Amino acid sequence: AIAKVSDCHALCLVPHRVMHDEVSDTENIRKNLAIERMIVEGCDILLDTSQTFIRQGSLIQVPSVERGKLSKVRLGSLSLKKEGERQCFLFTKHFLICTRSSGGKLHLLKTGGVLSLIECTLIEEPDASDDDSKGSGHMFGHLDFKIVVEPPDAAPFTVVLLAPSRQEKAAWMSDISQVTE
Repeated sequence: AIAKVSDCHALCLVPHRVMHDEVSDTENIRKNLAIERMIVEGCDILLDTSQTFIRQGSLIQVPSVERGKLSKVRLGSLSLKKEGERQCFLFTKHFLICTRSSGGKLHLLKTGGVLSLIECTLIEEPDASDDDSKGSGHMFGHLDFKIVVEPPDAAPFTVVLLAPSRQEKAAWMSDISQVTE
């Protein structure tokens, strides 16, 4: 009845792993509730305990009316940066897009503020196939990516976002692609 040290070590790790999972679940719930409280309208999907927080950050949303006239939109445009700045939150099942009020509170966009990732397709180089636009990549310094949303009960729409750097774009795209696969 002599136990090997490796067996004891393995048995000791089991309760530790269970406890660690419970702690990370609790931390995740706390994080989701903290974000939910920042959103003026509230956000019921964050009360789902299986909804795991992945990342948050500031991205610029290119307005749909201006996408047709990309040559007139410049990344350095003050109005684009100011009007288009969004606080974005990625979870395992949803992508939230918010505006921030002067008081610091968040407001979900009325249209496209809560994207169900099951309805989303990520596209790295928006409009690269359009002859007239010559691809928007060089226009925005290859910082842009788009999410095509196809809700079952509404018309499809597209969200074009600009990251502050290529590293940020790569990180967002990597995380989004992992949860949309």
